[in-house]
Amino acid sequence: MTFWKTLTMSMVEQFFFIEYADSPCFRGMDIWKEEKYREIQGTYPVISLTFSSIKERNFEEARKKICATIQMLYQKCQFLLEGDILNGQEKGKGNKVTPQKAS
Repeated sequence: MTFWKTLTMSMVEQFFFIEYADSPCFRGMDIWKEEKYREIQGTYPVISLTFSSIKERNFEEARKKICATIQMLYQKCQFLLEGDILNGQEKGKGNKVTPQKAS
């Protein structure tokens, strides 16, 4: 079951995420035949978060790894912190995340 969830999450991210705008991945597939779907391809910020790599055996180490994972996600979506999509409070939270804490 995990394989299919991961595959689905990856496919949604590849289709919608702004970073993949104009990606040729879906050309030639049935979804590409519909103009309304072609128009929305690569137009949304997609936040895909998984904790599957966190295997630490104690709370403190697991917390550090979770915070580092969240920090990497904020870095990947830096354009959200620089743009007008988020408000000041939301941007502030993103800038406070460190491997030691997520506030």
